Amino acid sequence: MRITQLLSAGVMLTTLPLAGCGGSDTAVSFSFSLLTPTFWSPLSDNRFIVARNALAWEAAWRDHAGDRSPPAVNFRDSMVVGIFLGTRNGYCVQPVVKSITEFSAPARIEVAYREAGPAACPPAGFPPALVVVPYSPLPVEFSLQR
Repeated sequence: MRITQLLSAGVMLTTLPLAGCGGSDTAVSFSFSLLTPTFWSPLSDNRFIVARNALAWEAAWRDHAGDRSPPAVNFRDSMVVGIFLGTRNGYCVQPVVKSITEFSAPARIEVAYREAGPAACPPAGFPPALVVVPYSPLPVEFSLQR
């Protein structure tokens, strides 16, 4: 039996004016839900994914979970972003999503994350972060925060 848990990271919509050349930039923080599978991923390389439709989600999930069925996602309203960090020098590095923000200049979505670890890797695989966020056609950037 596969159990999938959806953890809410809280609802936070905030608009922040940011100084920029030739005008102002605004930032809107998105609420997000962390999709937590009961297993770790066999992917051992760094990989960042954005799935905006069922086809892309099924392909990403298949790489991560093999023949297991992917959790349902309503792609009319949502999309999935994922971070897989794999190993470094034989140790696992776990991604932790800190925030997801839409910026206006240039228009983009930024996924800010930090690295937890390194820790010994279990034989089951490597810890990913899979996050469900509101749908956006904007480009997605992943930003490591220290």
